[in-house]
Amino acid sequence: MDRIVDTAVILAAGEGKRMVPLSKKIPKEMLPVLDRPFMSYNLDYLEDAGIRNVAIVTSPKKEFIRRYYGRRYKKIRLFYFTQKEQLGPAHAILSAESFLKNKEFFLVQYGDSLTEINLPRETISRFKKEKGKIDAFLSLRPVEDPSRYGVVKFDIMGRIVDIIEKPKTEEAPSKIATVGTFILNSESYFKSVREVEFEKGEQFPAHYVLKNGNAKGWVFYGERVDLGFPRDLIQASKLIVNSHGGILVKENSSIDISVKIKPPIYIGKGCRIERNCIIGPNAFIGKNTTIRENTEIQESYVMGNCSIGKGCLIQNTIIGEKCSISDYKKIVEELITRW
Repeated sequence: MDRIVDTAVILAAGEGKRMVPLSKKIPKEMLPVLDRPFMSYNLDYLEDAGIRNVAIVTSPKKEFIRRYYGRRYKKIRLFYFTQKEQLGPAHAILSAESFLKNKEFFLVQYGDSLTEINLPRETISRFKKEKGKIDAFLSLRPVEDPSRYGVVKFDIMGRIVDIIEKPKTEEAPSKIATVGTFILNSESYFKSVREVEFEKGEQFPAHYVLKNGNAKGWVFYGERVDLGFPRDLIQASKLIVNSHGGILVKENSSIDISVKIKPPIYIGKGCRIERNCIIGPNAFIGKNTTIRENTEIQESYVMGNCSIGKGCLIQNTIIGEKCSISDYKKIVEELITRW
């Protein structure tokens, strides 16, 4: 009998403190990446993977997400749940138990994580080919620095026996880390966390299942971005643009013939870029932005509706929406917002 996975939960309750001030008014999962909310890319992946019901777990301060999406996204029905205390992702899933417990399996997607391929679709496809009882099916990825991730511990037979959260590098049981896309057996998961006294932290949800359950996984070797710091917006933009060939220019933009383009770049709709500008590499310009003559932008992310003066040099910088930069400014490694 085929395993059915048509339900997912997106975890979007984190405070996003490291993204301040960008996340001061907008949840980090909703920050614009190439003029679309970051979460929309994961919703697209879920829809394409055959998911038709999605629970979004947020914090009390993130009503913006509910107001923006409402009850439906394309073919997906959306349901909202609130994690009232910040007690980590395992507890966040418990907040949606009433919705998830009636499904044999459900997919978990971290709301601040994005991969270059449709990881939900690939994970579900591989999961359906597995035999025998499975309580958790994990997407895994090799990493250089295991101290930043939840790392898998294997026994001598190569079976997953534990997940160690952010170990010291010298104490890490492996360099294979969990990725924020995985499948859980509903009955096994909620039974395993029923008596847990949660504390504030980042314990990976499948950790609890492993005490009495069986976990399998597969290794993903592609690119992944987690929105942890403002600069990750550049990396997320690069990941998406490279999937479109390295150059993505939207309609109704005016680009002078003398402008030099160095991929990867993105130019949103309605932009105006004047003569002798240099855009790129890794320059991502939001919609309705004007860039005056002789300005160079590289390794930077400019959100929509900005005005950049003439003769500027902008490198390794994030510029928030509706900002104005005066002429002949040199801006390197800065974060600029209106608030």
